[in-house]
Amino acid sequence: MAVDSNGPAKPSALASLCNLLPPETLQQWINMDPLPSQLAQDAAMCEEAKHWLAFATAFEESKDWKSKLQCLNTHLLKKSVVFGSGMAISPVDIAVFLAVRHRVVSDVIPSSQDEYRNVVRWFDYIQGEDKVASAFQTVPIRKSQFEPQDYSDAKRLSKLDQKVASSESTLPTESVSEIKEDTKRLSKLDKKVASSESTLPTESVSEIKEDTKQQQLLNTKKAVKLAETKSPDTSSKVADRKEQEVKAGDTSREEKRGKKDKTAAPKNEEKKADDDTSVSALDIRVGLIIKVWKHPSADALFVEEIDLGESSVRQVVSGLARYLKEEDLLNRKVVLIANVKPGKLRDVVSAGLVLCASNPDHSSVEPLIVPDEAAVGERITFAGHEGKPEDVLNPKKKQLEKIFPDLYTDDNGIATYKGIPFMTSAGPCNSTLPKAPIK
Repeated sequence: MAVDSNGPAKPSALASLCNLLPPETLQQWINMDPLPSQLAQDAAMCEEAKHWLAFATAFEESKDWKSKLQCLNTHLLKKSVVFGSGMAISPVDIAVFLAVRHRVVSDVIPSSQDEYRNVVRWFDYIQGEDKVASAFQTVPIRKSQFEPQDYSDAKRLSKLDQKVASSESTLPTESVSEIKEDTKRLSKLDKKVASSESTLPTESVSEIKEDTKQQQLLNTKKAVKLAETKSPDTSSKVADRKEQEVKAGDTSREEKRGKKDKTAAPKNEEKKADDDTSVSALDIRVGLIIKVWKHPSADALFVEEIDLGESSVRQVVSGLARYLKEEDLLNRKVVLIANVKPGKLRDVVSAGLVLCASNPDHSSVEPLIVPDEAAVGERITFAGHEGKPEDVLNPKKKQLEKIFPDLYTDDNGIATYKGIPFMTSAGPCNSTLPKAPIK
């Protein structure tokens, strides 16, 4: 077996196909005589195959390889393979792979991977094909990792703030005033930093923000300590005075509110409840699975890397290993809830939720089918529900549990929310399972 780590050897890429394909198959695809069975009934596909085979020949002879590779990169923006609309690897893809391999290995992967990210994704897929993998050494490709946001500081600060608020009535007046004055100064500093961020070096802005955060933590801890160490007698006197003031003012305030407040409160509560249970709270987007493997400690789980058109890929854990094979998911477009709170499933970080339809006895489960022309990263829309999604769903609100019962496929297998289709720029998402719940 000949191993090549520096790119395709001469002769040309089309001639090199001799090492990978049977002679009769090679003759059909290069000369188109007789036409391969896949093309015999489709003149458009025949012309497309000829175009890309000519591209492979021209690429090797061209000095302007960058512009040609950029054309290929644009072509692969919404496609998994060069030729055809599915995920099957044809001789055309292998011919183009052989033609561009030297440039991708020597020039693109070391320094221009982000510029040709679609070509690199396709290249990685083709080099895993059995015949290609047996003839060429696999080229390692750098993949950016998704890092979930750390909310620990925000949570800690919030808890301390709540504790300070609940203990203000027991603090000496001068201590409360001192802490509030510090808070005002910090607020002014925040505004000043925000207004000058465009002119300050990034390092300076980050340093100032970190100092501000540390000062906030210091102030809140100081307030809590004062509250906890304050003498019981003083606390009792302050609490009694506050209670008397509240009782004296309660009656007059209640009378002034009148009927207006009584009707406004239920309306506000109802609106808030609607927002929490509307599908608009979910950030549902089209993703492309670019890598999939078995979970290291759970046979029923897959781990996937999903491209959402962001600067880094998302790592997602899905319970699909009992229903699908790895090759069924690789380079497949899926529907993903992108704003679930990142968490660990069996010690592996998951930062998204792949939506699937299932039959009543749960013996068949499949990811929703996305139109081929839908763009990776585009948001799924629902007519009449155009609200802005939340940045991160709050698990305590149980929004998913409230929304999932309204997600289902209709009689024709169209994915819907309360009968409203999951829409992309290329049409609705669907499933082979009609009248099936989605989650």
